Amino acid sequence: MFLKFLTPGLMTLLLAANAAAQDPHVVSDHKKQLKATLVYTDKMFLLRSDAQTIDAEFNFRLKDKATRPQPERVDLQMTVTSLKPRYEKSRAADLLIVVDGVTLRTEKILYLLLHSDNSIPFERVKPFVARTRPEPTRYLEMITVYLDPQEAKKLAGAKSVKLRVGKDELAFSDVQMNTVRDFAARIP
Repeated sequence: MFLKFLTPGLMTLLLAANAAAQDPHVVSDHKKQLKATLVYTDKMFLLRSDAQTIDAEFNFRLKDKATRPQPERVDLQMTVTSLKPRYEKSRAADLLIVVDGVTLRTEKILYLLLHSDNSIPFERVKPFVARTRPEPTRYLEMITVYLDPQEAKKLAGAKSVKLRVGKDELAFSDVQMNTVRDFAARIP
């Protein structure tokens, strides 16, 4: 019933407005306690299996009364969960962000390795779940990459973004690239 009132011009206008809408996976959130606005993406899974997951998210912070009109830095945060450490500190330091074949300059790379402690019997942790064997030890690796905002702005027009860590190469999907481009376009 609504469709018979749509003219071709109105339909074009609606489609153009929809195409120009912001990506719902990028959030701007003003935090009064921090006196800043946080801009961040949802977690984007680059690898997902029973044995391991790798996800990434971007974020930056704008101070309310900042003397600089742009953020101090833009962060890429990668979280890796697996049955054994996938990246050691030396390999994490070699992480490269490749945008359309060109490597972005990184300011700093932080690495943290944690592992689960299976000293507590599984039945005490989750008494309502029947288990015949103990839960395997899991490792959590957190890699944070600091980017200069000017470098991060290059993501706004990117056709492809790949993360290279050692021999591994992880690529963002087309849907994830829309999120990355929208995030980068919000960097002042």
